[in-house]
Amino acid sequence: MALHLTATRIVSDSPGCDLRAERHADGWHVPGHPGSLDLNRAMLAMLIAEVHALNPPPQDPRWAHVAEWWSQIARPYYDGGA
Repeated sequence: MALHLTATRIVSDSPGCDLRAERHADGWHVPGHPGSLDLNRAMLAMLIAEVHALNPPPQDPRWAHVAEWWSQIARPYYDGGA
């Protein structure tokens, strides 16, 4: 399970995970996620897709990571304001 990152694409090498993120002028686009994401959120979305493609058993600890990654994607972007 690994992600391969270039300047314009994030691709998984996991069997069954054919999802790829593409970089556009407004950010990263990941199928299944509305709008654009920053690089960190795009990578989290790709990690979530990898776990789903692997389909580990329900008690596998990777599912706890998936829940945390979803919460990180859902958090508001930090705008640098005080």
